Amino acid sequence: MFGVLVLWCRYCLSERSIGVYAMVRLTISLAERTHRALKEAAARQNRSMASIIEESLKLRGIQSLDSAREIVARARARSRLDADQAMALAVKETRRSRKGR
Repeated sequence: MFGVLVLWCRYCLSERSIGVYAMVRLTISLAERTHRALKEAAARQNRSMASIIEESLKLRGIQSLDSAREIVARARARSRLDADQAMALAVKETRRSRKGR
């Protein structure tokens, strides 16, 4: 069967107001086994289930488009590569990664 979990998820109101969060309600359905494992992990770690799920989403790269754009902009500024150099490097690294599979 499935368990239903209701979470309060945080999202940033503004990129400039770091640390200011609003909560939104989210309901998800989980297999009972998964729900039980999440509950046990939260208890062991003295954390909320929502914080574990948020952390997991961040580790999977789930973030807002604005946040992703900000990360890309910072990386571009630090790289000192022009657009052509950056594309050439991206293609080279992608090919190298695919050969390793």
